[in-house]
Amino acid sequence: MRNLVKSLDNVPLKNERPDKLANQNAKELKPCNPYLLAFADLRPPYGSAMPRGHYFSLILSGTLQDLGKKKFAVADHIGFDSDIAK
Repeated sequence: MRNLVKSLDNVPLKNERPDKLANQNAKELKPCNPYLLAFADLRPPYGSAMPRGHYFSLILSGTLQDLGKKKFAVADHIGFDSDIAK
């Protein structure tokens, strides 16, 4: 998993389509055999909430749900957000 985080650090997000990014992530996640994936909202280093970070994570998790149906399970982003907020 540590390698995945490093590889995500090097992904240029400018001009990348979410489905292309999700497809790349799905290829890297498949060998890890994850039981369940959940995406937290993306936030800047200082930790404040950003609506763009929420919507990007929502789109990314939805796209990965479609790509990974038979490979791995992805948690519902809205449900995951409400669980974290408790």
